[in-house]
Amino acid sequence: MRGAPAALRVQLRLQGSDADGYRYLADLPAATPGPQLTEVEEEFELTCQCMASVGIGEETRHEIFSAIAGIVHLGNVDFTSDGPETIARGVAGPASQAALQAAAEALGLQTDELLTAVTKQNMHVDKQVRRTF
Repeated sequence: MRGAPAALRVQLRLQGSDADGYRYLADLPAATPGPQLTEVEEEFELTCQCMASVGIGEETRHEIFSAIAGIVHLGNVDFTSDGPETIARGVAGPASQAALQAAAEALGLQTDELLTAVTKQNMHVDKQVRRTF
């Protein structure tokens, strides 16, 4: 995230230039004093060049970055449920709703589609799908 161009971070709704504020990244070991931001930006550009050199085009790279951003945003969504033994029923609070919207946008989905995908349980019985709520 630190090395990505600001325009890409804005497009993917990634706040700031580091992992602060993202649960899935919060447990990473504290960074030791390391490269300056310009060096990290150069590493990001080098990563993009390496991806291109193995045939990963710009559009596919953007899709990869979008998928990662969607997953990172989804980690900040708190869900509501009827209790510890039940599946999630919805999103808890405005911050979670904003994170869900950012995740859906990054993943190219409608917010309600993503919410359904992550809160509904499907059972496959005799080649039929039965959705439980």
